[in-house]
Amino acid sequence: MSEPAVSVLMPAYNAAAHICEAVDSVLAQTFQNFELLIVNDGSSDDTVALVESYSDDRIRLVNNEQNLGLPATLNKGISMCKAPYIARMDADDICYADRLQKQFDFMEDHPQVGLLGGWAKKFDAEEGDMIHPATSSENLKINLLISCVFIHPSVMFRRSALGKLDVLYRDVVAEDYDLWIRLAEVTEVANIPEFLLQYRVHGGQLTQSKKTENNDESMGIRFSLLENLLGNITEEDKASLLDIVNQDWREDKVAAILLLCSRMLAANESYKKYRQEELLEWVRGIINPVTLNFRSYSKSTQRELCRKFHRLLKLVLPEKKINKIRLRSYFPF
Repeated sequence: MSEPAVSVLMPAYNAAAHICEAVDSVLAQTFQNFELLIVNDGSSDDTVALVESYSDDRIRLVNNEQNLGLPATLNKGISMCKAPYIARMDADDICYADRLQKQFDFMEDHPQVGLLGGWAKKFDAEEGDMIHPATSSENLKINLLISCVFIHPSVMFRRSALGKLDVLYRDVVAEDYDLWIRLAEVTEVANIPEFLLQYRVHGGQLTQSKKTENNDESMGIRFSLLENLLGNITEEDKASLLDIVNQDWREDKVAAILLLCSRMLAANESYKKYRQEELLEWVRGIINPVTLNFRSYSKSTQRELCRKFHRLLKLVLPEKKINKIRLRSYFPF
């Protein structure tokens, strides 16, 4: 077999219940020039036997001598991939048939992009769409401040971009978010605004304690990004960023949120970490729900917000919006 154009990397641990569906969806891709590298991380069920039942020579099975955990297994797999593009795939998910073709074509057409994701549909124990509206590299990098904007098993890497990092997956629970942040420093990133994957939700995923640890690590990542922009951050800054993440626009929270947005714009004007017009658009998105709730706030809060933040509000809100929610009479000019 000639060298593949894409390596599909699938870690597997006690995945017998669903791995055949996952493998079948990869083998059924319209794009055929790939290898499927399955790294068995010490499974004690029938995972290995099921994989070995396939006769397709594009499948390579590697067995860890002991359970290494997901980050180490992924790093091992990446080191063994042969192709210039590496597509992540989980052993319990299902690819749409044109996933690899769409991602391969996009990467070929956009050589500056080193990390590419897409949308997914949840199924099994939970249903719904997993959509990240941001698609441009700059907008995705800004949105990393509040969200893990890539669905891990949907991503495709450019091997050369991974080669710019000293460490790939770190041994943390939020290993994907941690990697996205570091890749975004060395390459352009993108999401294809199309569904590429069916993402299975079931009881065998993260335990509640791991979910809490993941959430804590994710907030730590966000605080680090905010600190990189502002220089120093206070406990109030952290609380306001958490409120933005949780979409908490209650009256007693809004002043601190607007203050944080003002400081971010001012700091970025000086340090130019992001394109200012893109950050300004992001701030508009943050402030929009505040304006939707504005008339529900007390008159004193409305006056106070307009007095303190009239420059910010005038900067980010269109004239029509200012008139609609009757801000102008509160502005101090």
